[in-house]
Amino acid sequence: TEISAQEVGDVAVSSTKIRTALEAGAIKTANQFLGYNFMINGTVVKGKGLGKTIQFPTANLKIEESYKLIPKKGVYLIQSIINTKLVYGMLNIGTNPTVSDANELSVEVFFFEFNQTLYGEVLKIEFLDWIRDEIKFSGLEGLKSQLEQDQQAAFTKIELLTKN
Repeated sequence: TEISAQEVGDVAVSSTKIRTALEAGAIKTANQFLGYNFMINGTVVKGKGLGKTIQFPTANLKIEESYKLIPKKGVYLIQSIINTKLVYGMLNIGTNPTVSDANELSVEVFFFEFNQTLYGEVLKIEFLDWIRDEIKFSGLEGLKSQLEQDQQAAFTKIELLTKN
């Protein structure tokens, strides 16, 4: 939705600047401009189940808001409220190039310290920070190794967020 320029600190903020930040993966900047965390809503749908095989089961999201801008492909730190509990996780936006040649965009989230079936649930996902670009790996082991590194980076970011 287009808005007229607003002042945030010493920066004139417009909807164009917010979209540009999201398209660049600059989530912290977009959140600062918005005054709240950028969010998407999605219904959890069945995926291929590959995440489970490498100990990173994901909730695949079907985004219902067709008008909503989807941020840059990559991995993000997110949070969501599930059953009244705040849950952090990593969200991937991309085409899953390691396991698929298709060019279909997917949005999937791995929640930390969470083990419940969510099929059919509508989740509100708040973006907190950027972790990395989407990467094609030579196989699932390389992907798993990177996801472990991403998780450690996310834990560090969560620690910094919760200290403030």
